[in-house]
Amino acid sequence: MDAIKGFFNFFADPRVFFLLTLSAFIFVVWRRDLFVKPRVGYGLQIFLVLFFGLGLFDENFRLIIAKPDNVPIVGLIFCLLFFTWYSMRQAVLNDERLDKGEPVEEKVEEGRVWVWPDLVYTELICLVLCSVVLIVWSILLNAPLEQPANSAATP
Repeated sequence: MDAIKGFFNFFADPRVFFLLTLSAFIFVVWRRDLFVKPRVGYGLQIFLVLFFGLGLFDENFRLIIAKPDNVPIVGLIFCLLFFTWYSMRQAVLNDERLDKGEPVEEKVEEGRVWVWPDLVYTELICLVLCSVVLIVWSILLNAPLEQPANSAATP
């Protein structure tokens, strides 16, 4: 476990991490046709699951990511990776359609019309689902409450 921790600590050094992130960004933009393949998207998500799953064996890492304040951040990491991959995939697919002389995908779906009742119904379902998720979240995660404001102690 110490060898794995040392490996990730090396890459967590700010100088190394910045250079790797910059290199990865340039590679993703330059070779976006490789990045947008479903195997790559699923592979990156599986890597993140393995990274966090194996990281749970380290006590300090587990304390940090299981802290109720940090749970949304961990979820956002997965969302960031997925939506970056998904948006790049849509962009590449639309570029391929334009190169073939076809209209972009959004133009093809002009037959779909959102009308008032459908929109309200969809938003109502989203509201109910989000409310249920937030209620369950608030029951399961005991996030620490902040102390009341003290008007005598100004920052």
